[in-house]
Amino acid sequence: MEALKHAAESIAATNKIGRVSAASAWVEAAVNTGRARDAAAAFRHQAAVLADEPLTRVDGRMPLLAAAQTAAAEAGYWTLRSRRRAADTAVCVLEHSRAILLSSMVSGTDTGRLNDLVRLGEQGRQAVHDLLAAQRNVAEQIRLHLTATGTGSHNAGGTTAAHEFPQLLRARGGLWRAEQRAVRLLRTDPDDHSSTLGIIRDAASHGAMVYLASAAHTGYAVVVPAGGPIRAVLLPDLQAERMTQTPDFGEPNSNAASELRELRRALQPLVEEFRRGPLAAGLAACPLMTLVAVGTLSFLPLHAALLLELPALQGVRYAPNARLLRHAASCRPGDLAALPMSFALVRTAPGFPDLVRGRTLAATYGAGPSPDYESASGDQLAATLHQSGIVHLHCHGRADCLDALDSALFGRDRAVSVREVLAHGGARARLVVLMACEGHTVDRRLPDEVLGLPGTLVQSGAAAVVAAHWRVREQAAALVLRMFYDNIRAGYCGPSALAGAQRSLRNATARELNTRYGNAYYRCGPAIGGPPDHKPFASPEHWAAFAYTGL
Repeated sequence: MEALKHAAESIAATNKIGRVSAASAWVEAAVNTGRARDAAAAFRHQAAVLADEPLTRVDGRMPLLAAAQTAAAEAGYWTLRSRRRAADTAVCVLEHSRAILLSSMVSGTDTGRLNDLVRLGEQGRQAVHDLLAAQRNVAEQIRLHLTATGTGSHNAGGTTAAHEFPQLLRARGGLWRAEQRAVRLLRTDPDDHSSTLGIIRDAASHGAMVYLASAAHTGYAVVVPAGGPIRAVLLPDLQAERMTQTPDFGEPNSNAASELRELRRALQPLVEEFRRGPLAAGLAACPLMTLVAVGTLSFLPLHAALLLELPALQGVRYAPNARLLRHAASCRPGDLAALPMSFALVRTAPGFPDLVRGRTLAATYGAGPSPDYESASGDQLAATLHQSGIVHLHCHGRADCLDALDSALFGRDRAVSVREVLAHGGARARLVVLMACEGHTVDRRLPDEVLGLPGTLVQSGAAAVVAAHWRVREQAAALVLRMFYDNIRAGYCGPSALAGAQRSLRNATARELNTRYGNAYYRCGPAIGGPPDHKPFASPEHWAAFAYTGL
């Protein structure tokens, strides 16, 4: 095994060819020994190699990024088994792996990394200029590529390989070279956990940070409370193989209520820690929670299960990592209730069903009429994302499982990709609310929330994003967002405002909803029918879909 370890480290340092296979060989040998410390070191090395490897590729990044998340989850598990104070090290392993991976996913142009580069002086500023210029070039070549191949519309079938469009390949090569320069300038030691732990502790001052992962032997959570020692909790029912057999939430043939019950049962060991265990006092003092879900757990509505199990919990937010939360807090603080609101509405887009309730939401919160009030173009969607304050995008969207940067929102005339947003300076909003039908969708073949729109928009500069995990009826979505905005105006923070809206919608009767919103809300659609005391949105498929990501 020592020979395999030496070979893996030598190849990784000197030669890109064979580094992934060498890391895999070391992992296999280390696991076969049964020694936790050896396995932990091998998986940590493999996670670092897999997360860094996409920066050497001009195409096909996403499978490597998903594999890096699996390696990170295994590294965390074996670290927990390997040493004293293992929880402190395990949470740093998960945080560091995700920080590298997420920056790789957006080609090094996440706002946290760009600001770190600027602080390095002239060389760093030049690296930022080169990265953004290269990203703009790739975005333009992709636009030309889609136009030339006829795949520019959202309903076009098939794709064309990058090698069939040499200008795009050259542009991606230029982006890779810019990325490599930035990587060299920002190179840090992954084994230096002191600064990483400080960042995580700072993020936990607003509520416990809970890292959840699914390994081959068991699922587990590592909890960083606002005060006190870091704790590890094993979650056997979230073991990796079981997760691959879990049905998709929100699909037409799924039973959302039954699936949510199973998820609540699987989280019971963690819930008990917050109910009656050592973490109960922390939850009472700060009733917010931040979830960093790694790998296959990111497609589950963990927030909904925890809100049902912990009545004292006032809000749940997801985060790509603690580093991005720190950056968002330094750049976009402020009271949500005092911020201006901007709306971009697309009632009709070719190939999609009409969205009829956006106009009522916009009128309720002060958006004035305009000639294209319900038919925003792609350019208008992009411009709205560059505004500050609260941005509401009432349109259809698509999560791209082959390249997260090509995830897109659809205007009346064209799609706006996250790559385009990044190439023009990123999103600037304090909060982006997506009424997109696939706003938080991930692909089970490449399971990680970075494949969805929220993770990529937060990476591109938005401080927070609200989006749905699955397709939701527009009537239910508009109601939960109406309640969410009412709670924001009442002074609640973002995660608490969404949690309150979801609980209200779940418990509201038809009579209460019709009385509260009346004809003004329903003029664009029918009133809620059925018995007056019926709770029409009690099923989690209606209220549980929306999730809050970011600050």
